[in-house]
Amino acid sequence: MDGGAAAVDVTGQFEPEDMADVEDLDDVGQDAPVAPHEPRRRLGLTVTGWVTLFCVALGTFFVLWTVNPGGALFSETTPTGGDLGAHVWGPAFLRDELLPHFRLTGWTPDWYAGFPAYHFYM
Repeated sequence: MDGGAAAVDVTGQFEPEDMADVEDLDDVGQDAPVAPHEPRRRLGLTVTGWVTLFCVALGTFFVLWTVNPGGALFSETTPTGGDLGAHVWGPAFLRDELLPHFRLTGWTPDWYAGFPAYHFYM
């Protein structure tokens, strides 16, 4: 042989030359190498994870502080102002007037001379 791992004879039979023993194959993967200086982690986070967590927490705090300067965002009050009444009216009109008559759009006499509710936008 000229240094190959296996040879084929004239009959086409495969002849392994350097095959490992079956006992050697059972030990594969049991002695996996471990990095000698693997960094220890607290709570499963690396330094990059802690920096990311800090930036997200700081950004969340800044947004809540900007949006909620008086502390009313998480208080038990009724939200008022703007067009909130229109957003409450739409589903109520759909529930009370349109769906009982098996319709998805319809004319409403509300808001001045009326308008086609759920026809263009709602």
